[in-house]
Amino acid sequence: MQQLCLLAFKRKTIPLKFSQQRMFTRQNNTYRDEIKAVIDGEENQPLIQKITSDEVWNEKGPRLIVSKKMPRFTIEIEDKLLASLRQKYGDFNFDEHFDRVEEMLGQSQERQWVQTQGKVFKYQGEAIKGTQIPYGRGMVIDMSEGGLVYQGWFKNGICHGYGREFTKHHQGLIYEGGFHMGHFEDKQGTTVWDFLGHRYEGGYSEGLANGYGYWNQGNRGYYKGNFLKGMKHGYGEDISPDLNVQGMFFKDQIHGYANMKNNYSEFEGEFNMGKFNGFGMIYNYEDDIKVWGRFKDDMHHGSSVQQNPMANMKAFHFRGKLWYIKEIKDFGRFQKKVILRIVYSCTYYTRLIRFLLAYSLKKKNGV
Repeated sequence: MQQLCLLAFKRKTIPLKFSQQRMFTRQNNTYRDEIKAVIDGEENQPLIQKITSDEVWNEKGPRLIVSKKMPRFTIEIEDKLLASLRQKYGDFNFDEHFDRVEEMLGQSQERQWVQTQGKVFKYQGEAIKGTQIPYGRGMVIDMSEGGLVYQGWFKNGICHGYGREFTKHHQGLIYEGGFHMGHFEDKQGTTVWDFLGHRYEGGYSEGLANGYGYWNQGNRGYYKGNFLKGMKHGYGEDISPDLNVQGMFFKDQIHGYANMKNNYSEFEGEFNMGKFNGFGMIYNYEDDIKVWGRFKDDMHHGSSVQQNPMANMKAFHFRGKLWYIKEIKDFGRFQKKVILRIVYSCTYYTRLIRFLLAYSLKKKNGV
């Protein structure tokens, strides 16, 4: 028996792992410690008024009513790439998310409009009254760690709530969605790789893709399925021009049961960290040959059955090397013998009992 189409079904991907916490700090000096306020005329008027007679209460206690109207951002972006991204995608639409985000945050500090500048950053927006600590809506340009522009909500100097961020990673990376204490955090955030033409829509947790998501990689294909900490994890579909995978993933590797196809062959069966491992079926389209059997580390290992237009064969391999091969003259009779052997084996009943036990527990728990 010839070695059959044990291809390396692998391709490189860009990991969905993003930058660290957005606190705009440099070494041990915090953002708010470096700020020197530049407060100009009327822009120094508070955009928030405290309610004294009828306070608005929510689950976090009393909050203040904030004016929806806000001044326009006037600080300029000197970096050409970041400036071009802002021009292409426009400014963040605060009005669209204002009511939802303000109600969600329930921030209670009075605010004023300020403009500040440090050695590597510029900030313009709302701040806690009497200070220059970003609090509420604002825009920051931070040229440390490669450079970024953020427009959105802040809390105590940290990106928190909802906003849009431009960075120079991968020659232009744009994220819009929820933030939690400086990290991407949303059930449905959106990231665009401007230069590469990629787009991701889905869940985020602590700055990484997490939960269900759809990752469109342009002419390289797409992946839709589950993520965990920025990696493919759980059931998913990874589709590309030369390879299609539908099945289970574990830490970015095909792991468990999956179906894999390319232009020449197909494999369906068990995987272990990206390699054929366990029972499976491999089908060679060109020669019209199917092989059922066991695999280990991408090699035939153990008993197998080969079906082709000319004859049916049974064989035994050890670590990819053929030990013997024999023609099956009566394939129907051979199938019956295999089925009876399985039914009479202890392994069959052990697996059946385990399945029934698992099913009854799920039914009992209402799963």
